[in-house]
Amino acid sequence: MVDKRRHVRVPLNSKVIVMEKNVSRVNTIRDISISGAFIETVDLPKIGTELYLLFPLHSHDKTAQTYAKVVRMVEPALDDEAFVFPGVGIEFIDVPFESSVLIEDYVVHVKYIYEELMLIINMKEPDMKRIGQLLKKVNVGTYKDFFELKDKIRKTCYALGILREGGE
Repeated sequence: MVDKRRHVRVPLNSKVIVMEKNVSRVNTIRDISISGAFIETVDLPKIGTELYLLFPLHSHDKTAQTYAKVVRMVEPALDDEAFVFPGVGIEFIDVPFESSVLIEDYVVHVKYIYEELMLIINMKEPDMKRIGQLLKKVNVGTYKDFFELKDKIRKTCYALGILREGGE
């Protein structure tokens, strides 16, 4: 499958209030870019459906709000490694300036955090206290040990374009 995204996506893992016509529900935004996001949901709206979204950014002290359009649907599935959670890819439309700035700032901030995490985990003696501080700012999910954490950070860094195939 060809990735048609125009902008880098970063993990978010934030609750989002999704309003569609007169119905509202709470879902989770898994990742976000300056042009859209992926929302985990079992209530899959049709492609082309317009939504209104409210979601917190920057440690939940600011809320972004925007209109969006569903551009992709992901049905639930079981792949080789894990369960693929259903959801929708949405494209932001008619984003208020303040929300646009919040989203862009969040994306840049998370990318810088992953760059710093990548530098630290490659040190001979990584600063575990600093890693802990940075992990509080971004969501890397669960991990069993430091080696699994390093693997998750590396995978995210490849996805963010911080690392490239064949080296940095």
